[in-house]
Amino acid sequence: MTLHRIALEDFALDPALGNFPEASPAQRLVLRLLDGLPPADREQRRIFERIAGRPWGEDLLDPRRIIALVMGADSGKSLVAALHLLHRSLFSDLSGLRPGQRGVALLVAPDTRLDSIPLSYVKGIVGTSDLIRAEVETETAHSVKFARGTEITVLPASIGGRAVRGRRFVGAVPEEVAFFLDDSYRVNDVEIVRAIRP
Repeated sequence: MTLHRIALEDFALDPALGNFPEASPAQRLVLRLLDGLPPADREQRRIFERIAGRPWGEDLLDPRRIIALVMGADSGKSLVAALHLLHRSLFSDLSGLRPGQRGVALLVAPDTRLDSIPLSYVKGIVGTSDLIRAEVETETAHSVKFARGTEITVLPASIGGRAVRGRRFVGAVPEEVAFFLDDSYRVNDVEIVRAIRP
């Protein structure tokens, strides 16, 4: 059975796919914003206004290439990251890829301890969803490749973004950017994002 494109929120909540039906209104709002959708109801609009410091407006309907989320411990950010990367891997438009080129859904983390959390969520979702598992080509310690020509991979937050260059991204999640440090122990998150953006 082939998966058909659905919204990230629907993908996340579906017990046969993302299996995250307990998502809070704030988490559901984040899923919608990542997918370029407006808040679903009055409660989500209130949450958005509290977070953004302004009311939701039609000017925000254009999809954003970069969304920065500041989320605390146990806020569900790693699970949301995993769902986003899975969704991008399974449903991104690949028409711009050259023959043999893979679309990469990238997770960048400061170290292997932190990258293992969202990647474990990805593998857990794949392992419990027959529909998603049927799309998997191979799985390694640091990646999951899909038959459609995409992969979710984990790379380190290298100095100047060297590790992430030279790939075609269908999505990217820099995780825990406050801990992306250069050789002088300064945060170098801007360099990583610059390397990913093209």
